[in-house]
Amino acid sequence: MRKSVPLVIAVLVLFNVVPTVKFVSAIQGSITLDGDLGDWSASLLYSDPVGDAKWGANNEIETFGFFVYNNTLYIAGIFKKDGWNNFMIMLDLSTRQGYPTTEHHDWGRMYKFASGDIDFVLETWGDGYSAWIVSSSGSFNDISSQVNFASSTTPDGWKVVEIAIPLSAFGNVEVNGLKVNGVATLTGGFDGSKQWVSDVAPDQDILPSWGGSGDIPAPAILWKFLQFDTTTGELKEISSVIVTVSISYDVASVEEWSPANITITVENKGAVNLTGVQVILYDSGKKLQNWTINAVAGTQKVLNYIYTYSPGLVGLHTLKVEVNFVDPDGVSKTVTATKLLTVGASVMLQNRLVTAGYTLEPMYDSEYQKTLSMLDELSSLVIPPKYKDKVPGFEVKMNKSKELFETGQRLLRYRHPYYSYIGALRIYGSYSILKRVQKDIEELKVLIESGLSKEIDGSLADWNESTKMAEDTMGLGQDGANLKALYVDYDDNYLYIALVGDNKASWDIAYGIGIDVNGEESGYSEGLDMWVRRMGFDPPIDFEYYLQWTSGGGAGAQKFGKWIETNSTWDERPIKEWGIWSGITGSSEGLKVLELAIPWDALGGKPSIVRVVAFVTGGYPEDSAVEALPDNPSMHELTDDVKGYGEWTDFDLITVFAEIEVS
Repeated sequence: MRKSVPLVIAVLVLFNVVPTVKFVSAIQGSITLDGDLGDWSASLLYSDPVGDAKWGANNEIETFGFFVYNNTLYIAGIFKKDGWNNFMIMLDLSTRQGYPTTEHHDWGRMYKFASGDIDFVLETWGDGYSAWIVSSSGSFNDISSQVNFASSTTPDGWKVVEIAIPLSAFGNVEVNGLKVNGVATLTGGFDGSKQWVSDVAPDQDILPSWGGSGDIPAPAILWKFLQFDTTTGELKEISSVIVTVSISYDVASVEEWSPANITITVENKGAVNLTGVQVILYDSGKKLQNWTINAVAGTQKVLNYIYTYSPGLVGLHTLKVEVNFVDPDGVSKTVTATKLLTVGASVMLQNRLVTAGYTLEPMYDSEYQKTLSMLDELSSLVIPPKYKDKVPGFEVKMNKSKELFETGQRLLRYRHPYYSYIGALRIYGSYSILKRVQKDIEELKVLIESGLSKEIDGSLADWNESTKMAEDTMGLGQDGANLKALYVDYDDNYLYIALVGDNKASWDIAYGIGIDVNGEESGYSEGLDMWVRRMGFDPPIDFEYYLQWTSGGGAGAQKFGKWIETNSTWDERPIKEWGIWSGITGSSEGLKVLELAIPWDALGGKPSIVRVVAFVTGGYPEDSAVEALPDNPSMHELTDDVKGYGEWTDFDLITVFAEIEVS
């Protein structure tokens, strides 16, 4: 693979600072925005303990601070970082509505403020930065051009940054009484289940759920902040009291023979012990039981209640738990949790089925005739040979449905509770079979009318060996990221692509396909691609497809995008919005076959030439590829001493494609 190693000589970097910015603080006096914090008041800078970083001395926060003066927000930080980790600043302005989490961050981060919301995010690596305003809907809007930034590097490698943002960048923000809460992290990425972080300022008194390697269950909840109060001009450390409650039970329904063991879990995620906490359990507004507990910081308290069956309780119930406590400031607070509980599901089902039996009986004949008409209409179409054997199967199911219905009718005539119940079951089953046949006929009709010449089912049964464009015969991939073969075919309506995996494990990865049509010079060529992977293409690609594969869940999101040359962005949407068909097979050992049918319309029409390349990348933003089909030289550029992690994070330039002339 190609590894980009830029030469960095970092002494002082200034962005958008012409001339050098000076301001006068009521606390400090004259301050210059120059990457030197010697003129900052110590009261405006929080000193984070050195030596507490999860990833060692090269990924550490030493100082973080901020304040507001003269309609401008000023921020300072001192940190060390390596790799793709960044110094990340998150702020909450009390007079503006932001969003509780960073889930829509362009670079993949998953933090949450325990109280308040996130209005501003800035990430810096020392000699550069990006900054965003966060909307109330969670979208990230880039305001980097409105930020003044200065940085320097100390002789012992600490990166020093000073930042100034006009409050006008936040919209109509009321300055009087404004309070700003902030947290800084030395952040890594979000892997789909965990947010990775080396250091946090202020310290969060790490909770038991935070992994020792910096892996935090997402979203990573931040509950301690620095707060600047524009009224007092003071920066201080504050804490959020975080109490959560959940409710669960161990049965699908409470029955006469099966009571429910209701479990209530109260968790104090903060650093303050709480006493005299009131916990009350309600059933549809009626109090069932209450407890008084002490909630020790960083612990859980589990309470139990046995819910028993009674004929008068049959139905759907709303269980509610209410937790009342007083926070350290003397403010009374309440948190709640609700959950629906079914009582007597078997009784309700029997009643519904008997009712359904009598209700569906007069409707059956019309539905049966409707299904016959649909089958006749289907039979009148030109059915491809591979679908012809499905039609007799529909007829068999209809005969089975008719037999069940007639038996159910006879049983209903007895007017006996037992026979009525059995008869209702059969009529319900017969009706359900009809509805399923109708659905299957409609789906087959869509397939036939779509013009597909292959069954997109994750199988190579209808692919010819002549359509194989590339094959890995040397085992160049890795256990959970291994490509075996690439197939490409087409007809008048679709471009067909099949990608075969030869995996021995299921990893968190992504499968990508790049497509270039007609060999034009326009298209995406370098940088970060549609899914923010470190991928480049020569010739440039016009379209890109991605499939997310997770170690625990298998196939995930599928997206397809078109490169928009005019503004250098991707029109990225779910594949269904492009009319793309997809079939996937896989197992606990990863992807087996990915099969796609891409309509020519999605590619801008039927071209004369199509170039295709498939690749497998890491599962996270800014990862790169570890194998491609056809094979590409950039997959083998790292020397043995830097392979491993480096294979997943270098830069890959794809230069070899499978080329198909379309007639």
